[in-house]
Amino acid sequence: MTAEDKKFLQNLLPGAAFATLLIVAMFLATHASKKSDKNKTNMTHNHVEKVNTLQNIKNNLFPGKLR
Repeated sequence: MTAEDKKFLQNLLPGAAFATLLIVAMFLATHASKKSDKNKTNMTHNHVEKVNTLQNIKNNLFPGKLR
């Protein structure tokens, strides 16, 4: 390996390290985004269940139409 080759590889290293960090950061951001979407879905589902439960309680306590 010549001195030129060593110099070339030394110049390449910071760019390669930066690219690797960028790829890892993008992967982590995507993973966090998917997890966030899943949590939102669960919260929405729980909210719908609570609303349905409250409506059932209201209908049982006050049969007939109540506005």
